[in-house]
Amino acid sequence: MNRILISLKCGESVHLTDDDDMSKDQLLDNLSSLFSINSVSILKTKSTSVIIRPSDITSITVEEVNEVQQEEKSTPPAKDEPEQEVDIITDMD
Repeated sequence: MNRILISLKCGESVHLTDDDDMSKDQLLDNLSSLFSINSVSILKTKSTSVIIRPSDITSITVEEVNEVQQEEKSTPPAKDEPEQEVDIITDMD
């Protein structure tokens, strides 16, 4: 499993997870062909499709992901809320 991170010139980066059994090097070779396309391209994985203009891409990063990393990424960390001091003000007559 590979995670694909596409950095764009403007806007947020695109994050995809590819479930295919393709090696990281094979995937990089396939994705490098995006830079030679002049119009628009469609990237498809089993769960996601993205229509992207290759001229807007600044870089593509591919990271290998194992099942443990995927589970850790999918569960958001619990937020620790700081304890707030409570001031009690009473009227004294």
